[in-house]
Amino acid sequence: MLKTAKHSRRERLSRQTQALRYLLRLVVSFSRPDDILAAYLRRPLRGFSFRAGMEQLMRESLANSTGANEPGNGEIVRRVRAVLDWLDGTGDGARNPFEVLGIGRLATLEAIHARYRALSKRVHPDRHGAVRQDYWRARQEAINEAYRILSNPQQRARCLADMEKRNYLLQRLWEIENSIG
Repeated sequence: MLKTAKHSRRERLSRQTQALRYLLRLVVSFSRPDDILAAYLRRPLRGFSFRAGMEQLMRESLANSTGANEPGNGEIVRRVRAVLDWLDGTGDGARNPFEVLGIGRLATLEAIHARYRALSKRVHPDRHGAVRQDYWRARQEAINEAYRILSNPQQRARCLADMEKRNYLLQRLWEIENSIG
């Protein structure tokens, strides 16, 4: 009995190690978070949490980091952090310009322009005291970026496609990890 318990523990550690190596190969092979997740979804690991695996990969990469001796390790940490941010909806490409402007996806160009002007007037840093200038400046930049994307038809179409892809990937991950699909 003791041998089998020891053997199953060793086997479980081995599966965990194999899973982390698999995630590491994906992180090294792909640079964009959505590409990493899409590759994982082509061959998911049953009974394994993608997020937990990424978090463990981050911890181990930071723990094994020796600084200048491993130039690739910093890139791995950056990519894993980008994946985690993307999963949380806080990373690059995850910010929803429609939410930033507070409009629906079917808004017309005129409605986008009117909302942009109204928000810009309200949050412009010059209208507020010097206490929270950084906050108002960041808010204004987010509004400007959202307007830049939504006022250009090609960028708006690409943004909608990216949002659709993101929703699909997250839904598929949820289904796999909860054994629905």
